Parts: sequence; structure tokens; C-alpha cells
Amino acid sequence: MQINGLTFSYEKFLVFDDFYFESSEPLIAFKGPTGCGKTTLLKIISQNLTPEKRSVVQYSKNTYFVIQEDSLFPWLTGEENILKFLDLDKKKIQSQKLFPFLESFFSKKASEMSYGQRRMIELFRAFLFKPDLLLLDEPFNFLDKKSRGVFTSEILSLLESKTKVILTSHYNEDISDLKPKVYYFNDYFPVRKLSTEVDKQQ
Repeated sequence: MQINGLTFSYEKFLVFDDFYFESSEPLIAFKGPTGCGKTTLLKIISQNLTPEKRSVVQYSKNTYFVIQEDSLFPWLTGEENILKFLDLDKKKIQSQKLFPFLESFFSKKASEMSYGQRRMIELFRAFLFKPDLLLLDEPFNFLDKKSRGVFTSEILSLLESKTKVILTSHYNEDISDLKPKVYYFNDYFPVRKLSTEVDKQQ
């Protein structure tokens, strides 16, 4: 992942100014206070936001972005929310290692699921997509400890298949088992660079 000279504003509010970031790590975590620019950076990397023309961002052709907000269609079941976007055979979905963990609510409409159940369907859909780059914005929101462990194991399996992962998280306990390379946002704007974990401790 390489970003050079990134400049981005929301109207007149300058978020990134000549921002530089480079990392070859397969698993990256962005950390920082709410509103510091983490989600904006993921939206730029996923091409959901467009920076100024002089910015240079290394994009991946096969990227999947799981946003922090609920993105399931509430009137569709878990299965239908997957099949609507992915051309997969139902038997292939049911053969996945994660499926038994989701089976009890997979046929429910999203509106009938808990927040945690909906989050698990969203993550499962992302894993089935098998992207080259997976972007996860606060992926463990609403998940209990057992569920976090199950999905942490799946993310580690994705890394073995050469998928690169960038995630955000407010909580160390959510990502401690993943052991990502952590980069910190400061709480001031505009953002020009990120601090490494070593820098943060000094």
C-alpha cells in the first residue's frame, strides 16, 4: 500500500494535506480517536471518495470494503443479502467453515436479526468475495468475545490466501490476536503522516 501527496477536503475542511503512507505489511490497523480520518482514508483507498488530482494512491482492482454502518437490506434474509451481490451456489455457501456458526439466523430477514448477527453476515459476505484487499471499518462492532474469536481466525486464514487486510478499531482487545502492524492517527488536522506503534510509545 502506497499513498503519496494525498490531499482531501470536505468542502473547506482540510482532512489530508500532502499525506504520505507506505506499508508492505499484509495486515494493517489504523487507530485513533473518533473523527480523526480513519474511515475517510478507507473510503479513499476503496475509491468511494476521490482525492485531489495531484494525489497518488495505489489502488487494488479487487477490493471489498465493509463499512462501519449496517449495509444489509433489512427486507432480505442473510442468504438473500449474499446471493444478491455474489454469484455463488447455495451449496458452496453452506460448505464454508463459518456457515454452522451463522446457520441459526441465516434464513432470517436482516430486520429480525440482532446487530451482532447482521455484522456477522456482512463479514461472511466479505470473506466469500475473496478480495485481494479487504477493508474493515470497526469490524468487530456488536460482536461478543466468542464471535470475535471466530472471525479473527477467519481473517488470519484470509491472510494465508494472500488477501491483504486493512482495518480500524478503537479497542486493543478486538485486534490483539490478529497482531497487525498498527499506525496511529493524531487528533489534529490536516493529517500529513501516521505514527508507528514505536513512535506512539516514545
